[in-house]
Amino acid sequence: MRLVDDAATSDTRSLFAYLGQMEGQGILFGHQHDLSVGFTFTEPTGQLSDTKAAVGDYPAVFGWDTLILEGHERPGVFGGTEQQNIQALTWAIQQGDARGGINTLSSHMPNFVTGGNFNDTAGQVVTNILPGGSKNAEFTGYLDRVAAAVKAAKRADGTQIPVIYRPWHENNGGWFWWGAGHATSAQYIELYRYTVEYLRDTKQVHNLLYAYSPNASFGGDPTGYLRTYPGDAYVDVLGYDAYDGTAGSTAWLNSTVKDLGMVVQLAHERGKVPALTEFGESGDEGRIRNGSHTCWMP
Repeated sequence: MRLVDDAATSDTRSLFAYLGQMEGQGILFGHQHDLSVGFTFTEPTGQLSDTKAAVGDYPAVFGWDTLILEGHERPGVFGGTEQQNIQALTWAIQQGDARGGINTLSSHMPNFVTGGNFNDTAGQVVTNILPGGSKNAEFTGYLDRVAAAVKAAKRADGTQIPVIYRPWHENNGGWFWWGAGHATSAQYIELYRYTVEYLRDTKQVHNLLYAYSPNASFGGDPTGYLRTYPGDAYVDVLGYDAYDGTAGSTAWLNSTVKDLGMVVQLAHERGKVPALTEFGESGDEGRIRNGSHTCWMP
């Protein structure tokens, strides 16, 4: 199975192999912001964790987001310097690794045209951040910060920590500026590929695995799932996000299981790792119960 990055570090290759070996052996439970935001602690120390408080151990997967780079999520500091927040993301990755976990990184990037957030869908952002666009420099500047944080995440022996990077998620929905209705399938594919090529080839980041993760649901039909698929040369992990709008919904469970079967089959055909990359209860009830979304890696 060929990775997206032919120059991937040995530890990154080992992580990919490990995830493949784990398939069918059980579930790797993950939690977003596990070491930085909690009900059982107030300050992130790198050791305090709601998961550990609940079950006596840390999660297998630690989820972070590049919102840390903007100071919009801890351990980032709102109003902090660019370098301070790059170091904060690096610290988070290092702490997750030190706790024996796998690190994943999602990206809720700002609207580079209007200055709004990721839910601001105005301004034809994808068109403007691709090469030749008026905001390409701003976009690549953001990727420069991602690259700096990830490359600096090292263990005590100096080896870089592997990270699963999951940009441009849930693109089949219309709630993000890179989503359906705001970019064509061809533009989305170009954006995803450009992101990979910029980080891998221009910035020489070689400790990333790349994940693709549309949102539910597809009724088990791969046609919709693959409509914006960047291609086997650009994806290591086939992901899937699914939130239950009604707590305990049998319909949601059945739909999710059906779609996950489809994702697993596609992963087998393409030599990729399948994953349920986000799940939880949506709406106010979910926020009260969960605090943040969670992720599982099968």
